[in-house]
Amino acid sequence: MNLKTWGVILAVVLALGAYLLYATRSGTEHAGPAPAASDGKISIMPAVRNLGDVSIRKGTISTLFTVENMGSADLVIQDMETSCMCTEAALVLGNQEGPRFGMRGHGARPLGWSATLKPGQQAALKVYYDPTAHGEILGPITRLVRIYSSDPNQPYVDVRIELNQVP
Repeated sequence: MNLKTWGVILAVVLALGAYLLYATRSGTEHAGPAPAASDGKISIMPAVRNLGDVSIRKGTISTLFTVENMGSADLVIQDMETSCMCTEAALVLGNQEGPRFGMRGHGARPLGWSATLKPGQQAALKVYYDPTAHGEILGPITRLVRIYSSDPNQPYVDVRIELNQVP
């Protein structure tokens, strides 16, 4: 096998390992406040966004998801995290973008932050992806963003970005 093939295999193995570690970690590691009882109900659309070809040369890109409180009481977004250091997420409420959240254990984390959505209110989840974070890795990439909220039936929701990283 050539060096490029080994690079793709290594990228896939690392991504799968990071996903498995992320997906199987215990809920007790979540450092955010415990969800408050409410009738707030989180909805995020779409659940998956395919970004197509993403060029390393063009640098960081972003995409938006719609977050909505489908419940009858306030919904509090308490925390977020991403599955990789190449990805960050921020909640945009009105014209105000909140702090960026990334992968736990990698860099500073916003502490004590929260945002409240009234019943029927929408916000945007802005997801940033930096294709230069891993050097010259090429090929298919999947990253997750986990949003923690006061929804008593879904204390967290995951959304996913998919892309094909090109030179």
